[in-house]
Formats: sequence, C-alpha cells, structure tokens
Amino acid sequence: MKEPTRQTDVLLVGFGPVGATMANLLGEYGVQVLAIDKATEIFPKPRAISLDNEALRILQLAGLREGAFDTVAIPEVRMCSPGLGLFARVRTAGCVDGHPKLVTFHQPELEAALRNRTRQHPSVVLELGVELGDFGERGRSGELGGFGERGRWGKVGGFGGRGRWEGSGELDVLGG
Repeated sequence: MKEPTRQTDVLLVGFGPVGATMANLLGEYGVQVLAIDKATEIFPKPRAISLDNEALRILQLAGLREGAFDTVAIPEVRMCSPGLGLFARVRTAGCVDGHPKLVTFHQPELEAALRNRTRQHPSVVLELGVELGDFGERGRSGELGGFGERGRWGKVGGFGGRGRWEGSGELDVLGG
C-alpha cells in the first residue's frame, strides 16, 4: 500500500517564539508549513524579557491582537557595569508606529498566544516531540530523518526539485 503524501512549502525546525511567529506569518498567506520541535510543552521560564516596537509590529502582522499577551512599557533603560558604573541612559518612553518603543513581557505567555493563533491556520501542521536528526541531499532532492518521543524515526519525506515534501502523516518508529 502506498503511503499518503503530505506536501509542504516550508519546513520550520523549532517552534519557540520565532518559529511560531514565522508559522503564523506564513499561515496568514496560506503557505503550507510543517513545523517540528523536540519539546512537547512550552518552556515555563522566560529566556527573553523585552520587545521593541518593530517586534510588536511583526507580532501584529502575525495576527496577534493588542492584549493577546501582557506587556508593560519600559520608559528608560540604564546600562551599568561593575567597572564603569552607569555608562549609558536611553529614553524609551513613547510610541513608534502605534507601538510602545520598548516593553517587557513574559515569554511563556507570548508563546502560548502564538501557538493558539497558529491553530487557526489549516495550512500549518505542528509536530511536537520530534527532533530533526539529519537532512541529506541527493542531487536536487533530500530526505529528513530524526527522533520522536517513541524512538527513532526514519525517512519521513523528501524534498524534490521544487521544495515539495512528501511523507506519511505519521512517523515510522524504528526499534521502538
């Protein structure tokens, strides 16, 4: 029996805030996306704490409405070092393009909002608990392989000359 095929235009490896933002931006235009991430849950602690007006504008383009995650405007940034003490002060009060110049936020909350938004795009497929193990090329085509929660999976698809991905909708478990 022939395996069903799935086509995708873009493979995203990693579904943190950047991968999820990219998936939403592409999903807004109906681009076929396969996103994979080795984590199955959002990491509960922040690794980033501020966004500038450009990042907020990009999140807006990705479909996040104002209030989708909590932010607090930062009116001033002071830069200090043990040797120099206070060496710079930047005033960040005000808005640019309708967004505060600089805000602080809680990264897990932003990631949850981005994931919720991604679910509204039927062209975006998310596979969690999957790690890309290798990507091999042969001429103008390639193959993907990696590891999932249930063990190693083999070739899940190949990229042809036009970037088309073909593979089964489920991962084949080897030795599991």
